[in-house]
Amino acid sequence: MVTSINYEIIDKTTMPLSPTTEEEMGKYKWTVFVKDKVNKEELKNLSKEIIEIAKKELEFRGIIICFCDNKDYLGWGDTSLGEVVYAPNGDWDMTSTVDIGDYENMDYSFVLEERDWDKQPTEEEVKIYKRWREILYETDFKDGLDEDLITEKTSKELGIPIEEVEKAKTKVLHEWLYYKQTY
Repeated sequence: MVTSINYEIIDKTTMPLSPTTEEEMGKYKWTVFVKDKVNKEELKNLSKEIIEIAKKELEFRGIIICFCDNKDYLGWGDTSLGEVVYAPNGDWDMTSTVDIGDYENMDYSFVLEERDWDKQPTEEEVKIYKRWREILYETDFKDGLDEDLITEKTSKELGIPIEEVEKAKTKVLHEWLYYKQTY
């Protein structure tokens, strides 16, 4: 099955990043940037296409496909459209119970978002929120987390009103990215 969806696999990582035991080997996370406005059914079909690509490229015990609608989400919002786990019985926790390359009992577990594309954050809103997150992680929290201070710093650095930073933060974080992660 080949979909007509415009996408790009933007990241391929082992899970965990540095596997040290036999049970940790053969587990992967691929992040897919979906350029089209898709629905859940289209993402299900795309995930099956990507799993077939993965099987041709490597052998594994389990793979998580994370779907995002913006490359800037890589590393912090890379499941903005949802995720698919392909593992024994669709259960990531069962990956250590099979041999690498044994797909006989593999199944899909879908946690996909049906999106209202009219509410998608703009590129500018994503950039504002991305910078807010970067400043957040650059900040020393010895006196506690002060989100207002992070917002103020972002506002000053970008030369935009605090309200614009708050609006972007709310739209990206609370209205678009919130999801249930399965692994």
